[in-house]
Amino acid sequence: MKAKGELKELMLAHIYAYNKRFREAAVLFQEHGYEQRSLDMFTDLRMFDQAQELLSKASTETQRALLRKKADWAENSNDLRTAADMLIASGDFDKAITLMINNDWLDMIVNAMRKLDRSDVETLRKIGAYLVRKQEYTLATQLFTSINDIKSILNMHITAEQWDDAFAIAQRHPKFTKEVYLPYARWLAERDRFEEAQQAYHKAGHDAEAFHVLAQLTENAVNESRFKDAGYYNWLLGMQFLERAGDEPKLIPKYELAFRKADCYYAYEPVFKYMIEPFTSKTPDTLFNMARFLAFGDPVDKISKVSILYTLAKLGRNFGAYKTARTALEQLRLLRAPPQYESLIDIATVEIRAKPYTDAEEFMPMCYRCGTSNPIMGGNQCVHCDTPFVYSFATFEVLPLVEFHISDNLSEEEAIGLLQAEPPMHDDSNNPFKKLKKRQELKLNQDELLSLETSHVFICKWMPPLKTRFYYNMISEISIAKCPACHKTRFYYNMISEISIAKCPACHKMFHMDDFEMAVLQEGYCPFCRTKQEREDKSYLLDDEDEDHKTSTYSSSYI
Repeated sequence: MKAKGELKELMLAHIYAYNKRFREAAVLFQEHGYEQRSLDMFTDLRMFDQAQELLSKASTETQRALLRKKADWAENSNDLRTAADMLIASGDFDKAITLMINNDWLDMIVNAMRKLDRSDVETLRKIGAYLVRKQEYTLATQLFTSINDIKSILNMHITAEQWDDAFAIAQRHPKFTKEVYLPYARWLAERDRFEEAQQAYHKAGHDAEAFHVLAQLTENAVNESRFKDAGYYNWLLGMQFLERAGDEPKLIPKYELAFRKADCYYAYEPVFKYMIEPFTSKTPDTLFNMARFLAFGDPVDKISKVSILYTLAKLGRNFGAYKTARTALEQLRLLRAPPQYESLIDIATVEIRAKPYTDAEEFMPMCYRCGTSNPIMGGNQCVHCDTPFVYSFATFEVLPLVEFHISDNLSEEEAIGLLQAEPPMHDDSNNPFKKLKKRQELKLNQDELLSLETSHVFICKWMPPLKTRFYYNMISEISIAKCPACHKTRFYYNMISEISIAKCPACHKMFHMDDFEMAVLQEGYCPFCRTKQEREDKSYLLDDEDEDHKTSTYSSSYI
């Protein structure tokens, strides 16, 4: 040390230390500005109390260094609580909190949390994460609120699966909406609540995942023979295609295919159950109409042509529609039927030859445009004027509605304005539907639109790129349901006044009023698209004789 040129007093202090005169050595170190050497000496000797006594007048940094040394010694000696106390006393909160968390000392952590400065955000977040793991949500909320960390509060509610609280935060802070709905969608999917999960994915902005979930739901429903669900999911798929078709017109064929499948699966569900179950909730004439509707469509996956034709043959024979039954049986002989039905088909084929080759007139669909009674197996449009039939999607009876178009020089808005104008004096001679010729296109000009009664027209408005479509009620004074949030516009004219008709404002399917109201009362939503319905008028307060001619308006809310 002398060769290094150190002070005489410093060498003397070392001599005192070697002779176990530690106090005198410490005094010499301090007097000559070597507090660190004094600290090192006492910490090496584990004489922390003496060091603290002698260094009481030392700098704050030196005292903190002493406490940290004492904490290290306590930790090495497995006295972890003392180590944590020393670290807090030295101001080393981060290390102290880490030690407490590793040892799960909740009470010490809460006390330390109250001593921490609010500017030490990272350490407070570390404590908050620990409190969340311990399910101390109230304390964690108070902590995160004190540092204005809304995102951490949101993540806490998501971790705790407290979705109502998470949605409340997202409502107050819309920027967090996607961060809530994505984990919520995954949480729903894990619990097999796939329909809700699909909607949550959509709200989260993950359209690809939402579409994948919906497509998988559709496929599963078809494979599991849940055809009513399959129809509903195909309708949802079609709506998604339609929403995107404005930017991608190539999706229109996919939308049309999905909607066609939705109609077919919806109608096939009762027919399928009629074939495999001893009882059915549908009346025989409704089943007959559904089978007839399906008989003329293009093939759809999992829809059995055998089931459709067998239903037509069996019920047709019961209803006296022997011509239809014979036609269905002849087509069945060209198909591969299940073994349990082969003998039944063979026997029915022989028995039907003893019946007249005619159909009961009451089951022959009427074309309300030209007045022709169509053969039951003639198709889904009139054989005389090619007008497509409009079906009630409860009983699948043909409704007295005829679709018409507007002149090329009129816009949709102008046409709707003309239809909603003050109605003219009642004069059937001006009604363009009374002067129709066979296969004449129903395209009305301005004067013809003005001549129509507003109450006889159904307007179905859809989103672009699809066009407005108009339907006329060929039986006047039909009840009309209009939707404020419709999409594609279609116009129908009603031709008969004795029949009350309702239209779902979401899917625009037509129903007999009584059937639709019964379905809404039983299930709370449209039987086809499952959209919740609410009556906006007060027709239930009217006398019975007034209700038949009351215009009914339903509003929809999607589920």
